[in-house]
Amino acid sequence: MALEPIRFLNVAEPDRADVQGRVIDAVQADPERFLTAYAAHKDSFGGRYVCADLMKDVIPEYAASKETRGRYNAVVHNAAAVLAAEQYRRVIADDSDPNRTLALFVTGMPGAGKTSTVQATAMAAGGLSDDVRVIFEGQLVNAESSVEKVGQALDAGCRVSIAAVLPRAEQAVEFSFKRFEDYGRGAGIGVMTQIQEGTPRGLEVLLEQFGDKVTIGVYDVRDRDNPARHEGLAGIKVWNEELSHGSVRDRLNTEFERRRAAGLVSADCERQFQGQPPYPELFKVRGRDAAGGSEPQPEPDPASRGRQQNLLSLGRGSTLAGLAAAVPTGRGSIPNGAERVVVLNGSRLHESRHDGEWVVQKTDPQGMLPRGVFRLDTATPAKPVDGAAYDGSILHVSAKGVYQAQGNGVARHDPARFRQLPAIGEVAKITYAMGQATLANRGPDLPKKGRSI
Repeated sequence: MALEPIRFLNVAEPDRADVQGRVIDAVQADPERFLTAYAAHKDSFGGRYVCADLMKDVIPEYAASKETRGRYNAVVHNAAAVLAAEQYRRVIADDSDPNRTLALFVTGMPGAGKTSTVQATAMAAGGLSDDVRVIFEGQLVNAESSVEKVGQALDAGCRVSIAAVLPRAEQAVEFSFKRFEDYGRGAGIGVMTQIQEGTPRGLEVLLEQFGDKVTIGVYDVRDRDNPARHEGLAGIKVWNEELSHGSVRDRLNTEFERRRAAGLVSADCERQFQGQPPYPELFKVRGRDAAGGSEPQPEPDPASRGRQQNLLSLGRGSTLAGLAAAVPTGRGSIPNGAERVVVLNGSRLHESRHDGEWVVQKTDPQGMLPRGVFRLDTATPAKPVDGAAYDGSILHVSAKGVYQAQGNGVARHDPARFRQLPAIGEVAKITYAMGQATLANRGPDLPKKGRSI
């Protein structure tokens, strides 16, 4: 199998040059090993989620520790990007499942907070949607590359949806710095500026090239509590209006200086932001002919589990495929009295909206609940018709309703229809007959599995 050529970076540090050479040699010699390891990675969903940054996790020189991720991020990137391009080519060509007809592209500058977009729009957990063939996450600034990838998806008979996440530059600095300190992989000011400034033109090129064959949504998360969705050219206009507020590079630098003056920026974080390698030499130079070259690994080391949550790790399988239905067009407000359940980092939080802020009402252990953010006040009422059945985890139980995770949404059951209420955390099958709701997953003498309200 012939890969695209992998471009070498000109780096001065001997250890970084050595790692780059050994990784490129290993990838070119046997790319299949790396692609197999990637498909086995839990966050790739069998290889259907394609992202160069996630591909780096199967490169051991990069994935060994937080420090190696910081120091060797740039020198393994081109090899990871070429592997990701090959993975995308394979997945988009796989038409073995006729239901998988959606190709989703997700883009935004480093630190855009794509995970937060998923949170704010209440994407539920439970695996990739049945119609998703591939999710490609990456920049769409390079017109030639973007047109090629979108063209491949259309040629394969897929519907194409593009989600571009628009943050404030200052927010992106905060998020990217936190990711660096927690996980090791940061982002330099040059790359951040290029993507934030170049994305609207990249989207325009795709519209010019493909017209109504593609759907483009700009997800405006500048106000995190009130995300908004703007379609096509209207979204591009919103993005350009944001750029009119001043040079992106200047804004990034101003926020960097503010944080540094407050003592919030480590020396290594500063170096990576300025495009310099952080941390001292971590691997001894072995030479490209040394034994024991780069061997792919299917999972990052356990210590890396504390890394930033990417698009798919928030809720198992949370995608932006249903984002259009979940985010209102134009900017709206979340009303007082709104309710949600947040399941993250081992905890379940029941929150309500008061005076423009989410206030925690109760905190419990996560248990077996899927990770994600679930709006309760916008839940879909269950239909109590004979034969109706609902499967999913019970997120919340109150006098207002029994709330159950359902695919990319939440179903609300009337508590009065139950003779026996399910427990929070229970994976329940709720069936209806003669207007009554029954827990079909429980036998007549079986105790509930979950916790009481």
